[in-house]
Amino acid sequence: MLACDDGSVNILVIEDDRRLADLIARRLRTAGHVAETCDDGSAGLERASTNDLDLAIVDVMLPGMDGVSLTRTLRTRGITTPILMLTARDGIDDRVDGLRSGADDYLVKPFAFDELLARLDALARRSRGAPAGAVLRHAGVCLDRRARRVHVNGEAVEPPSKEVDLLTCLRAH
Repeated sequence: MLACDDGSVNILVIEDDRRLADLIARRLRTAGHVAETCDDGSAGLERASTNDLDLAIVDVMLPGMDGVSLTRTLRTRGITTPILMLTARDGIDDRVDGLRSGADDYLVKPFAFDELLARLDALARRSRGAPAGAVLRHAGVCLDRRARRVHVNGEAVEPPSKEVDLLTCLRAH
């Protein structure tokens, strides 16, 4: 979890309904977060496996790989990114399967965006435990060494890996 002062959270939305995925991502950005979308379970698994996300929103019924299998696979690989399942499947068995697969929360469509945002905020609060010294700050620069993310004056920047290493070394000394 990026613990920079800007409060933004990096969220991946894995949803095959492009219109809904884009709407969610746009509303998350308006709320001050970083959001990207993926419309296929296999591609979502690949992206979520990088372990540089703060949260993932996963639909259950996805092409390529369903959301329950995607979540199980992530957990098997040791990926601990909090996952909120967002799906039209509202049966008790569906919710139990989703949660037992490793999801941290489950929300049924249709949903109120304010509730989605509140649930994401709760997940973010519970998972903010960055190790001591993992986040370095100086003169408007925030470096999360664990996630290898940099913010300058609240704006995310993507320097090359060598530059992150150099910034880490300079800031640490």
